[in-house]
Amino acid sequence: MRLILLFSISSLLLAWAAASEPSVKDYERLRELGQNPRNGPNLLGRSNLFHKTRHAHKNTGSSTRAVEDYLLPNDVEPVSYEVQLIPYLQNSPVPGAEFTFDGRVDIKILADRPTSTVVLHAEQLNILNVGVTQDTTGLVVPLIDWNLVTDDRHFLTINLAESLLSGQEYHLNINFTGILNGEGYGFFRSQTTDENGNTGWVATTQFESVGARRSFPCFDEPALKATFTIILAQEPGYTAVANMPLESTYTSPELPAGWNFAKFLPSPRMSSYLVAFTTSNYARLESTKDSRFAVWALSKDVQNGEYANDITPDHFNYYQTYTNTDYGMPKVDQLAYQDFFSGAMENWGHISYVEDLLLWDPATGSQASKQLATQVISHELTHQWFGNIVSPLWWSDLWLNEGFATYFEFYGTGELNPDWLMDQQFQSDNTFDAFDVDAFAFFSHPVHADVDSPASIDGIFDTMSYNKGGCLVRFMLNLLGPTNFRSGIIDYITKMAYGAAHQNDLFASLEPYVPAGVLPDGVTLAQVMDTFTLQEGVPAVTVTRDYAAGTAQISQTRFSVSTSEQWLIPLTLTTQSELNFANQVPRSWLLTAESSIGSAEGIPADNEWVIVNIQQTGYYRVNYDQTNWDMLFAYLNDIATADLIDPLNRAQILDDSLAFGITKQLNYKTALSSTLYLRHEKEYGPWAAALRRLEFIRDRMYQTPETASLFNKYLSTRLENVFQHVSGLSADSAESHAISITRNLISKWACNTGLESCNQQGQTLLKQWQSTVQPHDNNPLKEDVKSVAYCAGMRFGNLEDYNFLMSQYASTTSASEQTKLLGALGCATDISILKRYLEETIRQPASVIRAGDALSVFFSVYSNPIGTELALDFLIENYSELKNIMNVGLALAGISEKLNTQSHYEKIVVFMQDHMEELSLEDKAFFASALTNLSKILDWNADHLAEVMLFFVENQP
Repeated sequence: MRLILLFSISSLLLAWAAASEPSVKDYERLRELGQNPRNGPNLLGRSNLFHKTRHAHKNTGSSTRAVEDYLLPNDVEPVSYEVQLIPYLQNSPVPGAEFTFDGRVDIKILADRPTSTVVLHAEQLNILNVGVTQDTTGLVVPLIDWNLVTDDRHFLTINLAESLLSGQEYHLNINFTGILNGEGYGFFRSQTTDENGNTGWVATTQFESVGARRSFPCFDEPALKATFTIILAQEPGYTAVANMPLESTYTSPELPAGWNFAKFLPSPRMSSYLVAFTTSNYARLESTKDSRFAVWALSKDVQNGEYANDITPDHFNYYQTYTNTDYGMPKVDQLAYQDFFSGAMENWGHISYVEDLLLWDPATGSQASKQLATQVISHELTHQWFGNIVSPLWWSDLWLNEGFATYFEFYGTGELNPDWLMDQQFQSDNTFDAFDVDAFAFFSHPVHADVDSPASIDGIFDTMSYNKGGCLVRFMLNLLGPTNFRSGIIDYITKMAYGAAHQNDLFASLEPYVPAGVLPDGVTLAQVMDTFTLQEGVPAVTVTRDYAAGTAQISQTRFSVSTSEQWLIPLTLTTQSELNFANQVPRSWLLTAESSIGSAEGIPADNEWVIVNIQQTGYYRVNYDQTNWDMLFAYLNDIATADLIDPLNRAQILDDSLAFGITKQLNYKTALSSTLYLRHEKEYGPWAAALRRLEFIRDRMYQTPETASLFNKYLSTRLENVFQHVSGLSADSAESHAISITRNLISKWACNTGLESCNQQGQTLLKQWQSTVQPHDNNPLKEDVKSVAYCAGMRFGNLEDYNFLMSQYASTTSASEQTKLLGALGCATDISILKRYLEETIRQPASVIRAGDALSVFFSVYSNPIGTELALDFLIENYSELKNIMNVGLALAGISEKLNTQSHYEKIVVFMQDHMEELSLEDKAFFASALTNLSKILDWNADHLAEVMLFFVENQP
């Protein structure tokens, strides 16, 4: 238990006040970093203009202004805010005020230099009046006027008749009104539905990245920290919650009868994007472990917050101990919203979630949903230190927030749940996703990103900042070692607490803890990491051995893209005789395009394999010469030796080999040979790696029933043992979490590829449900096997089964159950049923299918190989109706990954020609993208399909 538990709130406020006094001006540091303050020093000598331009293409609202044009002037800085807001929800007692709010803000500012102009942010606010007074004397500073620009800088400029004096503090008072928007951003309204189906509203916030300015005028940049006192009006029956605990409530003549104000204690020094508040009719459920923790939700759902209340204190204490830094707030409220577009948000002391990511019902919830809730809670708690206590100096360093939160949501969760295989799940869900996105120049960008406009900032909340950022945290941890890395992190958090950091601050804190001999002579950690953070792409390392000489030529290129990037790459390795998968100390470094290493660096005898990139902790792929691949596959194919290779490296071998097959850097016979040994693989990680790559090949093999059969027979024989290992579809409440997640992964594939035992079990389970008395209220199936059982039953089902599942969809109020049923209905093998299912979507408003679920129906049908062509034809023939109920462009983009033939290509071309004037600009872009994607698939078919088919012919059971 930390010392914070022993302090009273008043003592904590004194501690926060002391901690809030900055020793450096973070905003000045932003401008000291170089010509482009958002990028820091350009150590690679590369221009990021291309990335910025392309990024603007990916995100609307971008600008051609200079980067510095989006920064506020550094003449003044905020010290403290007092924000008062009166939100009016439905049935407002004030005529015409429904879904609006009245507000005022008192900002204490410090003049850093003489100025007669104050510039801050405001967006979608109606500024009523502005006043400026001197702090100590109360004297009014005469005002000339103010101006709120309408462009995406959102600058509110206040022109004064006299200059503010350097070093003096002033009060900036602004009255304003605004809209409680329905966009899920800024200060917005969120809809609720109670147990009786009655709808209502709550007012809440989502400010990251630049949404605070929609709620009140403010200095809305992450480095401009200040303290915040929130005063929020409460209508009868509603309760306000904010970052800090409640200080007092009081009535006011400003308010309608029966209303009052809730005033909250001043916050620590924090960024504006972390401010949060809610007024709602929610119930509060306090943790029985620690009264500082509570869940807020609708009264009908709040009991499902018990799981969150149980695990949150444990995760919280883990991170507080890890960072050796007190949390800085007296409480952690976690709020569950039915309508919250952002998923989850780490607001300091007021963490927001869409309810499915926080609430978990042990009676009906699956193990997968339990793990997801755990990870999301862990992710948001990590942010309390990485993001809240230490914030990014500018959004270019978003990865310092999201990379750490992504890493710890897996590895922090794994520390507290050692049997959950979180290291393997990090690799499959995080590393491989990062590699895939980073391989495509259009989607990739440096993790230390060049951003300026609000649109470009929002655009980097993506795979690069989260997944690749998490990979780079893991990379540094293993390079330094866990103990040294933690020591550096403690120094980093301690030094930067209540301030804002650039990535160089992180590297500088870690540098003293790099063990001697780990880095090449004369090379710093920052220089190594700059090659991974300031340029995009995945390094591809090729190991070509000279078996007679006992040496290896090591070279690097950018994976899948012919460009000239180079990285400083640590080469960790082990051999067949060593089998040391724990030693993360680099044997050598690849500092140039290529170099040679020998036995001194670990290259083994000519009859042994070598594996480079131990546990895939380095951010790079590895290819080998044919002989080394063959020795690895032989070792894996031997059931007595396969498990001697670490499961993370078994997964690496599968993913790397199949990825190099796609890019023609490895022939497909070799690449697919990595999957031969899967007949005795039982671990989650290697199977996750194999199946994500085999899905692409499966879709190509479904061009004819004969080729589909080749693939299905090959894979089903390899799935048979692992399906038995997880006890088939017989989920047991006493089984390990590892068994549960492995079953979730492989059972769908087992049934889909025709494994008889899987489909028989699925059909039996569905019939068991159908024969239950009042099946809507009594479903005997375990949550974790429902999707597979429903699908297996429908695959061999008839119209009676279709009608049963459709009736269950129509009657359930569970969104997760609706999703399972919609997916299962598309599993039918009867074309007439699939056609009927698709046609149901355009029977609006009489359809059983909700209009918002039309895209899910389309997805479930085209994901079924039997329904892919049918779905394409349905989309083309019914475009006029479908465009009104779903995103047709998005639907086509999805199905394009499943299409295979020249006929498919020509159908899309003809459709575009016939409907060119009817298509929206967005749909035209999606259709063009689909054609590009399909063109690449046709090229792949021409280059590889015959070779792949031959492999499956030669390896039939």
